[in-house]
Amino acid sequence: MSRIVKRLATTALAAAVAFIGITVLGVSPASATTACHTNTRNVSLPGKPDVKFTVQLCVSGSGTYRHAQAYFSWSGSYGLIGGTRFNMVWLDVRLERYDAEKTYASSYYTASVDAQYSGSVSIGATETGSLPSGGWTADGTLQYDVTDDGNSPYTWELYGSPVIS
Repeated sequence: MSRIVKRLATTALAAAVAFIGITVLGVSPASATTACHTNTRNVSLPGKPDVKFTVQLCVSGSGTYRHAQAYFSWSGSYGLIGGTRFNMVWLDVRLERYDAEKTYASSYYTASVDAQYSGSVSIGATETGSLPSGGWTADGTLQYDVTDDGNSPYTWELYGSPVIS
């Protein structure tokens, strides 16, 4: 085979693979950029089964929007359910650009965490419009107050997502 024919065959194969990736997998050349970081913590509960908190912070963006999302889950061993394990569980997620808050969302999850051994929720904040590129991250805080532990509420400053443009 001549070099030209080999190059044409290689180019055709590459184009076919790209086409298959776009049509079968649904991947578009202009798909959104996403970056995430997962935070985990074990929380000791006096006289009750311990709980593991996991918070994944993700930032995504494409075109004229940027979005911060927090995926919060908890899991524990069976033993106490329906009782009060926490006086408060509060999560906030912030969309930031170069560590400056642009928008945020927050919510209490005390009743959900007390009522279920394990579960998950998500919360997000979005900014739209003519947005500058570079420096966008998701950041957040989880505050919780363990019932009957004698301590003040604890503030867990979460490790934020990697940066996107």
